[in-house]
Amino acid sequence: MATRSHIGYRAETTYGTALVVTRFIPLVSESLKTEIEQMESEGIIAGRRILDSNQWTGGNISISGDIQHELYPRGLGPILRSAFGNVSSAGTNPTTHTFTVGDLTSSSRSLTIQVGIQDVGGTVRPFTYTGCKIASWEIACSAGEIATMGITIVGQAESTVIAAATVLYSDSTPFTFVNGAVTIGGTAVPVKQVTLSGDNGLADDRRFLGSRAISEPLENDLRTFDGSFELEFTDLTQYARYIAGSEHAMVLAFTAGTQSLTITTNVRFDGETPAVGGREIVPMNLPFKVIAPSTDAAAITAVYVTGDLLPV
Repeated sequence: MATRSHIGYRAETTYGTALVVTRFIPLVSESLKTEIEQMESEGIIAGRRILDSNQWTGGNISISGDIQHELYPRGLGPILRSAFGNVSSAGTNPTTHTFTVGDLTSSSRSLTIQVGIQDVGGTVRPFTYTGCKIASWEIACSAGEIATMGITIVGQAESTVIAAATVLYSDSTPFTFVNGAVTIGGTAVPVKQVTLSGDNGLADDRRFLGSRAISEPLENDLRTFDGSFELEFTDLTQYARYIAGSEHAMVLAFTAGTQSLTITTNVRFDGETPAVGGREIVPMNLPFKVIAPSTDAAAITAVYVTGDLLPV
């Protein structure tokens, strides 16, 4: 079935103030939703056996959900900026955008997100979410598959009266396993599957008298970045790194022509002893956690080389 359902993004200039979305990425799935708590009185009304219409009212409004995309060499700028915080850009066509960990309360770190959902009659119904922050994210890829990027959103408000934006996609093909590569300590490692996740440690339920909506989510804890590799047990090199408790440079890169996404990290391996499960090649799972050896930028940096001139 052909569908016109879509999703678009725009970095906000003021938290919670809607802007017309301008950056569209092909959508795999989404679960953004508005949840409304209903408050019910405990008061007794003589003679009544059923809750009275005057005994309930709307309470807290919560907006959250997950969005799943394939990993594209164009269009991810707004997501990466909101996920990391800082960005610096240089050059044109392609442009190099360097993302590092920074303040998430600065301008352009919250997003307006619009989901266009096609109803059974063929009409696209726009659901616009404002004040959206990226609570967590994950990039993943397995041999034989397209790379993916998933994000978890916490938002402030939903509107169904804002008009649907004009949908325009960048001309690009998603990164696949063929484009992917991993190095550890400067040496290429044959990886069957990799995941890299980030959690921004947001206080996402800040509520005060006078409003049913949340106030802007603020950083409430250390940010954490972790993940895992699935390898074949080729020798003791990676296991020895786990046993030694040492830290190493780990690079996850996807490259397609002049466009690329390269994430450089400093990691500690939390390891797992290989185990024989049968006659097949012994697998090895290698969990890791990103550690800052000095500055936050030395812990993790993402460099996005893309045809997009602006990250927003």
